[in-house]
Amino acid sequence: MQIKFLLLFILFTTSFCRITHFKMKNRNTSDIFLDHFGFNKNAHIKFQINYLQFGEKFSHFVPIDIGFVFQKIDDPRYDPGDWPACPQAFERNFAIIAKQEEWKKGFIWETTINETQEGEYYIYYLNCENVGVSFDFVMTLYNEGPNYLSSNQFSLPGIYLFLLFLYLSFTSLWTFFIFTNTKQNTVNRIHLVITILLVSQTLSSFFRSIEYYNIKSTGLPKAWNYLRYICGMFKGILAFFILFLIEFRDSSIHRFFSLKEKIFFLSLVSIQSLDYLLLSSLFQFPDEPKYWISWETLFRLIDIICVCLILYQFNWIINHLKSVASNDGKVAKSLEKLKLFKEFYILTVAFIYATQIILILIETTLPFKDRWFSYFFDELATFLFFIYIGYKFRPEPNNPYLKLLETYQKLPEKEAIDAINIGDAFNNQFISRNINENDKNPKSNSQIQEMKTSHRNEIAKDKVN
Repeated sequence: MQIKFLLLFILFTTSFCRITHFKMKNRNTSDIFLDHFGFNKNAHIKFQINYLQFGEKFSHFVPIDIGFVFQKIDDPRYDPGDWPACPQAFERNFAIIAKQEEWKKGFIWETTINETQEGEYYIYYLNCENVGVSFDFVMTLYNEGPNYLSSNQFSLPGIYLFLLFLYLSFTSLWTFFIFTNTKQNTVNRIHLVITILLVSQTLSSFFRSIEYYNIKSTGLPKAWNYLRYICGMFKGILAFFILFLIEFRDSSIHRFFSLKEKIFFLSLVSIQSLDYLLLSSLFQFPDEPKYWISWETLFRLIDIICVCLILYQFNWIINHLKSVASNDGKVAKSLEKLKLFKEFYILTVAFIYATQIILILIETTLPFKDRWFSYFFDELATFLFFIYIGYKFRPEPNNPYLKLLETYQKLPEKEAIDAINIGDAFNNQFISRNINENDKNPKSNSQIQEMKTSHRNEIAKDKVN
């Protein structure tokens, strides 16, 4: 049987392994994404087929459209977002023909990229015949040297080594600053969590620098990528925990949220944090990325909905606090704390979206060899954001963001009672609003008193805890 084994040339880069072993047993999947890579002149491609078996319906003399496709991003015949179509992908491009008998015994195909072929490519496996295929092959990609990094990743080992130095310096400075302010009682749990977050970010930069160095020299990450994945997930959990501390544990503003609102808010923040983790890991899974666009759209839509609902809840609470703040100075202070937290949340979301937009502009405007700058910009922006967080929550007595984190259990008894009264004042406003909205079935005095008592008991319970 003759086989069209084909190569077409495509788009993007950032794989984590350049010597990749693939196995598949009796699978009739029409298309599988394998890798993306940037080739310079004299780059090398090698396919070592250890085993290949097709369905029995094909004779030994009928050519079939099953093979591998390289599609180039700057090919004028293709839209960069298009998935290679069957059988046009085989009809329009360079094809290599081999016999199945040769592949059963082991077959090696390799080529060197010339000056006109250099660029960024997506690498696909295509099966246009809807027949079960079993194979075992090793794909090796490298640039001249050999350098197993994609052409837009040559600078990454040095970049992450530089970032490691930055994070080590900043973490050391932050730790020293915390220890020097411990005696002033301005250090609390959020500072310790930020310290752990900085340490995990430092370790992540360390793991990435070693990972890319190993890929550059050997083509394999040697398990360092798994350590980086663990650090990434840990950082996401810590970022969520910081929001939890600000809102639900170390902050007085949560007193103005009912139990349902607390659960609702916590659920939104949890969903948003999980959404960010899934979105960031979406492109780490190579199999069939034609679904990336639909999943990416869904994750971004979920993120936008969460942002809108959280901001709506903030605005609702702030508007109701304003009606009480004019007559009560304590409520006015709590209102300012809530506004500070809203400001911090908005700036965090704005940073994430602004960074993503700028990264897209960089990747679409720079030549593929210079797109290492997108990695550098992304990591440098993250580092500057850590500096911003450290500045906002620096352990100083007059820092307004630390006042945001005051707890009732740290307040004198008189101020704690005043705080409970603030909650009652806001609760009265909330209850009155419910009565006005439900004139047909107003709450009785006993029900209103029961709501007040429940609210006061909740605050007292938090004070004890």
